[in-house]
Amino acid sequence: MGQLTLQPDAAAGKDAYLNEPTPDTNYGGGSVQMKGIVNSKRHSILEFDISSIPAGATIDSATLFLSEQGGAQLTTGELVRMTQAGWVELEATWNQYANGSNWTTSGGDADTTQRTTFTTIGNGEGSVDALDAQPHCQDALDNRSGLVRLLIRPTETGWSVGWHSSDSTTASKRPKLVVNYTPSGGGGAAGGDVAFIA
Repeated sequence: MGQLTLQPDAAAGKDAYLNEPTPDTNYGGGSVQMKGIVNSKRHSILEFDISSIPAGATIDSATLFLSEQGGAQLTTGELVRMTQAGWVELEATWNQYANGSNWTTSGGDADTTQRTTFTTIGNGEGSVDALDAQPHCQDALDNRSGLVRLLIRPTETGWSVGWHSSDSTTASKRPKLVVNYTPSGGGGAAGGDVAFIA
């Protein structure tokens, strides 16, 4: 079995949140957030590259760890596959995935057949939420050249949570994806575990 750990910094990371009340404003340089208040929703989009995992491998588990910011509340949400490959971190808004290019659905285009649900801890700063990303990583490895594109959105109304993004100055608080996999044929990972923490 092999393991890939990704926790990119601002230069290598790609994440943003989309804010319904300010639908034409980009938030690609701050936190990632989720909010379920009617007409005031917030969704987050993230992308990771797991293409260093050998083709044909089985993804045994994959977990996205998000570090809560102060003021977080206990809430539920879902992690779905974001389908728009052309999104730009410093241009994406609630209405557009890049300058001059609209989402098909405001708030981010998603494949809802690929969905995992979660409940946040909601204790704020210092709490870490663990989201199941296994089906998303398997699909990315098999069908999308290893690019895992994720959209986080609420499944209930009235609550919100904020997480540190790859722009955090504290490396340990940035989004972290940990993927455990078995290479095709069931052998050990060539060269051992793979780790990338930028």
